[in-house]
Amino acid sequence: MKADRTHIAFAVVLALTCVTAAAAEITGVVMKVTSGDTLLFDTGRERFNVKLAEVTAPPAQTALADRSRASLASLCYAQAATLVVTGTALDGGTIAQVSCAGRDAAQEQVRRGFAKLNEPFAHADSLLSSAEREARSSRMGVWAD
Repeated sequence: MKADRTHIAFAVVLALTCVTAAAAEITGVVMKVTSGDTLLFDTGRERFNVKLAEVTAPPAQTALADRSRASLASLCYAQAATLVVTGTALDGGTIAQVSCAGRDAAQEQVRRGFAKLNEPFAHADSLLSSAEREARSSRMGVWAD
């Protein structure tokens, strides 16, 4: 019985440590912008292929894909940045909240009309949903038609 409690206590401590570690900010530089919602991030010791959390940009081979990538590049390329890792993508890449030069990259892409909120987040009352409503009402980017 005591051994079971010890195992449970260890599991709880381990889980809390993982949650705390996942929420930690990682600092580095954006080395490359590959699309309107993905970039290559370098800490000096490690590189991450990063997908912006909660948003999606126009897919490659669409009319706005190049403009969306250029928008994210103007915000983040060669800039000091911070990541807060929120998950792992199906391709093994990192999903993260990204801040470039003090600005939230996902929020800025949505505000400019070069990204949309992903479905589970589309109805949340947040800064991202507010930015999307603003872009939509101004008919910017993906909302132009």
